[in-house]
Amino acid sequence: MTIKYDRRQVKTKQQLLQALLTCIKQKGLDHVTVTDIANEANLNRGTFYLHYQDVRHMLQQIMNEKIDMLTELISQVDPYEHGQYADRDLPYPKIVAILKELSSDRLFYTTILGPKGDPSYILHIKKILTDNLYDKFELHVPGTASAPVPTHYLLAYMTSAAVGLVMYWLENDLPETSSEIGAIIMNIANHGLIVSAGLREKPQNNMD
Repeated sequence: MTIKYDRRQVKTKQQLLQALLTCIKQKGLDHVTVTDIANEANLNRGTFYLHYQDVRHMLQQIMNEKIDMLTELISQVDPYEHGQYADRDLPYPKIVAILKELSSDRLFYTTILGPKGDPSYILHIKKILTDNLYDKFELHVPGTASAPVPTHYLLAYMTSAAVGLVMYWLENDLPETSSEIGAIIMNIANHGLIVSAGLREKPQNNMD
């Protein structure tokens, strides 16, 4: 009985989420009401209130779950490992895993982070990236203190560029696979904008 109830709860929450996204696309987040969501989901308002206090509470709860998932995946990223894959011109599997998670929730992210949603959540994602990578970057990148660009500026540039690239990918119907986007991110991070734009040849890799 408990299993059936849990499954019913999961199904109901999924209905409410899909209804929320539809309503946001139609009206914009600031104009969506509980009644809108309940009607779109073909449920009554009482069912909504069994799970959430109001529209903003619903969105916050869902975003917390998504952010927890992303935090777990991002925490596994290791700049040293990434460098090893970059030396072989291969996409880093842990970055690809993050991209797969984002692409599986493409409708959610493009709606919530889009112009009719709440783009401020991008700041949360950037902060997760920066907080998780800063100490690791300091540990694994020798000579950081004397580098031409201070670490905090470098990470700010990298996280903003990565989030912007991924959002562009998600908003344009996923023309590339997660691995292909991972390879693009790796190339830009490893070889820089000038080489990636074809304005300078990529250095020869002498590794076997």
